[in-house]
Amino acid sequence: MNIKYNKAKQNLKDDPIMDSLLSTKEFFVKNGNQLLGAVVVIVVLIAGVLVFNNVRKSGESKASESFGKAMIYYTENQLDKAAEQFKLTAENYSSSQPGALSAFLLGRILFDQGKYDDAIVWYGNAAKGARSIEFVGGQALEGIAACYEAKGDTKSAVENLEKALKDDRIKFRHSTIKWKIALLDGKSEKSRSYLNEIVSDTTAIDLHQRAENLLASMDTGS
Repeated sequence: MNIKYNKAKQNLKDDPIMDSLLSTKEFFVKNGNQLLGAVVVIVVLIAGVLVFNNVRKSGESKASESFGKAMIYYTENQLDKAAEQFKLTAENYSSSQPGALSAFLLGRILFDQGKYDDAIVWYGNAAKGARSIEFVGGQALEGIAACYEAKGDTKSAVENLEKALKDDRIKFRHSTIKWKIALLDGKSEKSRSYLNEIVSDTTAIDLHQRAENLLASMDTGS
């Protein structure tokens, strides 16, 4: 069975795009915390595989090749070259899945560089063009919220998190988004409601204590 698995993996590595995705997985296992957050790792690995599968069916070979080239730079941590290639892919193939994912990853690179206004633009492009890609649209809205938070615009951050909360494709992120809204929004009734929902959610055990602590701080006025 191991022989069959290794042969199948080698067949994938013979394809330059799939090879890039496999290299990405190996790279992020070692460097995920340094370069990207865990959420983005999920996006890259899952959405990247979806892109790979679907572009083959739809014949978007040029978009796929452009995206694959950007991913190679990305996995090699050549972020300036990756950003340039992601931008080309997003601009030239804006209606494609590789284009939407490229816009998302470009937004992340720009965010890490502190270029929040530029990141908002590209995250916005990803959100508009990601209807056919699971996870990306909603998480692009989270990215926009993070940019506004970094700029000190809490109101806009919360507004974008609320939009992300309406995206059922990222339902697995909803408890975390509710926690973030409550943290930013303060002592509003909506925040209290979200925190109570988190405490009652058996799938959000890792957030229970933090939600309870925040509720307690609201009650004590601290």
